[in-house]
Amino acid sequence: MARAAGVGRTTAQRALSNSPRCAAQTRRKVLQAARRLGYKPQPVFAAMGARSRKRLMGDLPLAYLEATDGPRRAGGAYFEPARVRAAALGYQLDRIDLDRWGAVARLWDVLYARGYAGVLVGGVREEWHPLLLENTRFPVVCCGRVDPLPFHTVRPAILNGVRKAFQEIARRGYRRIGAAVLRHDPPVADDFSRLAAALACLRELGSLHARIPPLDSGLAGGADLRRWLTEYQPDAVLAFHDGILSGIVEAGYRVPTEIAFASLHRDPDRRIAGLDQNHAAIAGAAVNLMDQLIRHGDAGIPRTPLTLLVESTWFDGPTLPRKRSRRALSPGPGGTVSTSATGSRAVSRVRRPAGNPTVALMSDSSATSRSVGTGRARSGGKAR
Repeated sequence: MARAAGVGRTTAQRALSNSPRCAAQTRRKVLQAARRLGYKPQPVFAAMGARSRKRLMGDLPLAYLEATDGPRRAGGAYFEPARVRAAALGYQLDRIDLDRWGAVARLWDVLYARGYAGVLVGGVREEWHPLLLENTRFPVVCCGRVDPLPFHTVRPAILNGVRKAFQEIARRGYRRIGAAVLRHDPPVADDFSRLAAALACLRELGSLHARIPPLDSGLAGGADLRRWLTEYQPDAVLAFHDGILSGIVEAGYRVPTEIAFASLHRDPDRRIAGLDQNHAAIAGAAVNLMDQLIRHGDAGIPRTPLTLLVESTWFDGPTLPRKRSRRALSPGPGGTVSTSATGSRAVSRVRRPAGNPTVALMSDSSATSRSVGTGRARSGGKAR
């Protein structure tokens, strides 16, 4: 094949492996010769040869790029499981913090000189994107990334996760599900995915469920969260992260007796209902994809970037018990819902005045309303 293409054996080998050391014109000439000669690679022998080279050379180094300074520190949870999987495949994964690395301007030259075989991208802010787009030498896989980068990406299946969480909450009897989907500053792609999924799920649940507008304020929630809780009175909140649970409690609500709670980013160390995004599975799949790219010699920005979605796993928790009371609900104006309980007493929820963190309930047979969570009785109040 080298003779037919008029090049040396080493050059032919580089062309077939799509090595960045081979010029594009030379690669085309070798590939044309390969087609004329009927050459077809043998995957089994190629894999055996790759493993043999790894044993001779020791673990091949891979770079894990991240930028930890600044307001967004995504991607940190992926490094350790990625390192473990890389070691199992014969790679050494090195963590490189772009905010603390001195040779940023010559990033790709330095990585090439140090013998790195590929690059995983973790939590890197948008200001670093132009630098990443200069890559022509390495295969790149984004690990858990949500920002729009034209590289192969492995990330959580956000749309499916939101739908799974809505279904689990509804299955436990909740009919006023509020989605605190929130958003980053500046916004990122998964903000749109969470909001779109929440709106679709509210429509899918049907007329027996109140359509509470999702809360898409900043990540902290704060005053926006308190106003949203006061106005729409959800009986369960599906939140972007666990921190919203503290905001609900600080607003004066008891969880789960007044408001049940589930998280889209459940901390496995806390007893909270919600989704585990399976960071270890995402990291392992990213390393597996990197291994494929290295074996096939794919480098630079791919013509058609692939996105691999990893499903999240639901976990039960005491913050989301099965709802005991069975009530018929009908959405009212402004997001209010009238409720009638089975039995001798008909109970209606009263909209609370702004700033009052209690939930007032009024009975038909009594002119006194009870403030749930405080135990104090108040007279008066108009039931909706």
